[in-house]
Amino acid sequence: MLLRKQWGVYLAGMNILVTLASTGTGIWHAMIKMDQFQGAGPPAMIGFIIGLVFTLLIRLGLIVAYGVAVYQFFRSCQRGLVSPSPGIRG
Repeated sequence: MLLRKQWGVYLAGMNILVTLASTGTGIWHAMIKMDQFQGAGPPAMIGFIIGLVFTLLIRLGLIVAYGVAVYQFFRSCQRGLVSPSPGIRG
């Protein structure tokens, strides 16, 4: 999409920022919820930690995927394979 529609760079950048904000909010919420699991016992705590790790891996994977796409777009702009839209600088 980025090579055909350069405005996709703006959407990808926005997705990166929103996912970073969502990750920060998720970590903050997990810290608050961690206090509730202190008396619940090891099985509940282990399930909470496993879910937290999977959620963080998915969110970080999204950030990396979009970051790589934007990076490749700017590299192809520098090589002259794609001409960026006005307002997008590489």
